[in-house]
Formats: sequence, C-alpha cells, structure tokens
Amino acid sequence: MTLALSTVWGGKNTEDGHQIVAEAKELGFDAIELHHSLKATTVKQILDQKERGSIQITSLHSFCPAVQGLKTGKPSPEPFSLCSLDTYERRSALKYAINTINFARLFQAQAIILHCGWVVMAGLAGDLEKMYRRGEKGTDRYLKLKSEFLNKRRKKISRHL
Repeated sequence: MTLALSTVWGGKNTEDGHQIVAEAKELGFDAIELHHSLKATTVKQILDQKERGSIQITSLHSFCPAVQGLKTGKPSPEPFSLCSLDTYERRSALKYAINTINFARLFQAQAIILHCGWVVMAGLAGDLEKMYRRGEKGTDRYLKLKSEFLNKRRKKISRHL
C-alpha cells in the first residue's frame, strides 16, 4: 500500500507544482493526492514531475484541476452538483467530473474522490451543529431536532436521485 500526501497540505502555500512535489519528497513521500483547489497550471507542472519519475499520483480529488472564475456560493470542493435539480448545473458537474477522470488517466491515478452531490437543507443543520458544539448532543431537544431534520431530508432525497 502506498502512503500519499494530499496537496491540500502544501498547495495553499504555493501554486508552483515543482515546489509542491519537492516539499512532499523532502517529507519522505513518494506519492501525492491532487487536491481540488489546484489550478490547471499547477496540475500540469505536477504532471511534468510525474512523467520524469519524480512522484506518483495516487488519486485526484474532483474537480481537479479546480474550476476557476466562478462565484457560485456553493459548497466546496465542487461548485456544481451531480444530483442538482438544475439541468445546467448537473451538466456542468458532469463536464468537470469527466475532466477529472481524464486527468486521472493521464496521471495513472488509482482513484478519484468524487462528491456526488448534496441535498440543500437550510436552517436545521446549522442548529444541530451549534447544539453539538455546545455539548447538547443526546438531549431530548437535540434528538427531536435531529429527527425533524432527517425526516425533511428523506422527503427531499428522491428528487435528487
């Protein structure tokens, strides 16, 4: 089994793919995972290093390279959902997922981390998180709110499948 370092570790400090590879090697890693925040130029620099035999790529975290220039306000790492009810968004998600698959093929990666989507649940999720952080997990109030949340989510799920 190969142990790989995610480029999320060093990729936020630099956009230089050669530096990312050098730092991973310095830390004793012979393999890395390409994170979804990497720009296309950085990914191409890392591909150059891979082709020279400097590093192995075990996996890509979709969408990789990163989708640039969008202000969608959607959750990271993917600005588009494969299960969106919006046709344009779903097609965009498919386009970028296929792009990630093509890059994975170039890198001879063994895996892709792909988020298949999410069900939009405004309000209750945040309330549950706040209660959890306050140590209220397991209280009657928390369990009731969690049950309401799960019931509402169950009703929405089928539209996204």
